Amino acid sequence: MKRVDSKHTGVVKKALIAMLTPYKDDVHTITFDNGGEFAEHAAVVRALEADAYFAHPYSSYERGLNENFNGLLRQYFPKGMDVSQVTEKEVQAVQE
Repeated sequence: MKRVDSKHTGVVKKALIAMLTPYKDDVHTITFDNGGEFAEHAAVVRALEADAYFAHPYSSYERGLNENFNGLLRQYFPKGMDVSQVTEKEVQAVQE
């Protein structure tokens, strides 16, 4: 999990690469949804030497791990919460 300041493609790309590079040998595929924040997906998969897949719209079952993680995350950050107010310290505390 990584806190980003915006959903701009460059910010998301850098965050994904920084977050997943330590696990590069274990990351073989990445399934993206169709959000505009993933427009630079090609750079991410190139950096990680992984294959990219895209979930079909409204098909959350194609992203099972992501949906499960979101459910676990909601224990700490409820849906509807203003996530712009979440601090890096709070993100770190959840990861510990």
